[in-house]
Formats: sequence, structure tokens, C-alpha cells
Amino acid sequence: MKHIVTGVFQTYDEARHAQAALLQRGFAASDIDLPARTEGVLAGIERLVGSFFSATGDVRRTTEAQTGMPPPSGESVR
Repeated sequence: MKHIVTGVFQTYDEARHAQAALLQRGFAASDIDLPARTEGVLAGIERLVGSFFSATGDVRRTTEAQTGMPPPSGESVR
């Protein structure tokens, strides 16, 4: 079973320190996501929740499906 743990840090350096600690304890780098975004809180939550349901990794399409916003012309929501 895969578990998701989210951490919130005051600075990027603190987040990098936590990432280094996880790597030292045997976590794979591919299992650690360290986003540094300036988006609003709601957009961050939408991205996080969308990632739970995105089979293709395209969170934008999943978020569009959840919000009812149509995808760009010529694209379909998966």
C-alpha cells in the first residue's frame, strides 16, 4: 500500500534538509516530491488532490475534470 505524507516548511532550505534526511533513510529520490511553487493555497490543494487520481500524471486534466472547466481545443479529459 502506498502512503502519502505531506510536509510544510517555512523555507526551501528546511524542505531540502528534510528531503536529504529521507534519502539517507533509504527513500528513493523518485518517491520524494519537493515542489517550490508560489501558487495560492487552493491551487496547491487542488494539485495535491488531483495527483491522487491522475493515472497519467497529468494533474491539469484531472483538475479540469473536477472543476468542470473544458480542456483545450482538440484535447479530451482522461
